[in-house]
Amino acid sequence: SVVRGNLMVIPIQDAILFVEPIYLRGTTQGLPEIRRIIVAHGDRIVMEETFEQALRVMFGEAPEEFEDFDEFSTLIELTQRAQRLYAESDEAIKDGDWAKYGELQEEIKRVIDRIADIANVPAESIEE
Repeated sequence: SVVRGNLMVIPIQDAILFVEPIYLRGTTQGLPEIRRIIVAHGDRIVMEETFEQALRVMFGEAPEEFEDFDEFSTLIELTQRAQRLYAESDEAIKDGDWAKYGELQEEIKRVIDRIADIANVPAESIEE
C-alpha cells in the first residue's frame, strides 16, 4: 500500500520548499520503504526517487539559494528521526516506561536543536 509521509515546509532564504515522501508498505513487511520524494517550489512540482534527484530536476544543478544539498538531506533525516523518536515516546507513555520517555524527550530536544542550528533559527527561551 502507498503511504504518504508528512509534508515538510522548509524555508530557505527568501524561498519556501515543500517536501513530501511517498512510502510503499508491502503486505508481509510492517515497515514502509521510501519510494519517491515530491518537491514543490513556486508553481513547479517534481517527483523523484531521492531528495537530491528531486532538487536537481527542480533546479538543475545546485542553484545559488540551495548551496549545499547535504545540508538539506541532513534536515530531512533529522526531521524523520524526530518523528520516529516522538512515536517511540508515545509508546513509552502507553507502556508506563517513564525513564525511557525521559531519555527519548532528551534525544528529541537534541535533534530539534540540531535542526535549528542547520536552519539558522535563533534559540528562544520557552516560558512555562
